[in-house]
Amino acid sequence: MSNFQKKKKVSKYEKKLGYHATMRAGMDGLYDLALHEMAHTFNQTDPIGLTGPKFQKLEEKRADSFLKEIRGF
Repeated sequence: MSNFQKKKKVSKYEKKLGYHATMRAGMDGLYDLALHEMAHTFNQTDPIGLTGPKFQKLEEKRADSFLKEIRGF
């Protein structure tokens, strides 16, 4: 996870987990984290027929998509 001192790009490992939004620095990074976590609380992925890792990947992808939509990029 980011230490919020500088912008943090998504690593290959994080992309495999479903993340795709770059974490910004400072208070913007905290704002991004709050929005990402907030996205986990509504419109959740339907887990029927999904394995644990696949469900997690879809959830993280959905949360990052929400973050990028709110941020505008």
